[in-house]
Amino acid sequence: MSIRTIVEFNHDYLCNITDDQPTFLWKLREALNSNDDAAWDILSTYFGVRRISCHHHSDDRSVLINKREIKL
Repeated sequence: MSIRTIVEFNHDYLCNITDDQPTFLWKLREALNSNDDAAWDILSTYFGVRRISCHHHSDDRSVLINKREIKL
């Protein structure tokens, strides 16, 4: 099954990602593989990465940016 995940990166946390790249990649891989809310909470708290949406690739989705709709 092909799942698509839309994430948001808070650039204020870039230094945390840079300082601990191995942990960031491990936690990101863990969250993507398990779809576990707790794993996403850790990414959000320490690395500023938040899951916006997770859906099957065949589902229609769009993102609204500055009142502009982008279809995915």
